[in-house]
Amino acid sequence: MNPRIFPWVALPLISAACSQSATEKPATTPTEIEAQRQKAAQEFRLEYSNPARLDSLSTYQYQLVGLAGQQGRSSSRLDSYGSSYSSESYESGSNFNIAFFHPDGTDAHLLLPHSRFRITDFDAKLWPQARTPYLFYNIITADTNHDGRQDSDDAEALFASDREGRHLWQVTPDSTYLLSWKTLEPHYLVVQLRFYSARFAHSSTADAIQWLRYDLRTLHAPPVPLLPAAMQKTLQQHLIDRRLQLPNEG
Repeated sequence: MNPRIFPWVALPLISAACSQSATEKPATTPTEIEAQRQKAAQEFRLEYSNPARLDSLSTYQYQLVGLAGQQGRSSSRLDSYGSSYSSESYESGSNFNIAFFHPDGTDAHLLLPHSRFRITDFDAKLWPQARTPYLFYNIITADTNHDGRQDSDDAEALFASDREGRHLWQVTPDSTYLLSWKTLEPHYLVVQLRFYSARFAHSSTADAIQWLRYDLRTLHAPPVPLLPAAMQKTLQQHLIDRRLQLPNEG
């Protein structure tokens, strides 16, 4: 499920939409907002991945779009092909959009119409390995813990789109942290979720982590538990019995 890492090309940032640091005072007046926009344009820049073919049966391409600045300064160099520049220290997973297009520039569009999300993972397996009509994305949609950044301490959800990067929608619920996901034959998607609040409370309750199953034929439909409710109830009773029998077991 992990995407391939591509060399990066640094371009000047014309207009930036950057998260403010936790200690920076939010801008409140038009003058302050404009000053912060100019500062962002000077200190940060966009970085694009090398174009990559989306599917083996088409010429459609995509580029990951990320942000680099004072905390992600890159040392640009020619790659092994001598045809493009790459960033040696660019922070993987800091992408906030994906561009889709044909090589001649036609049918170009962005995955997202804004810069509010952080895309931490993108499943772009080529046909026929993909085996689904969808592209999948791990996305952080908010600064959940209000620390001025979007990172692994924030809630994360699984999103899906068609194989041209259109019609994006959220698959997993809000206020959950996506731990893992995989597709299973013949047509299922299985996800492992932790409730966001439980993740920081070190909870050991039975509902802290859930395994859910989606049907890829009706992916918009609500999921169901991976194991039957009766089996889960039996296993919960087994847990209690074992704890009573072996109270010192870790």
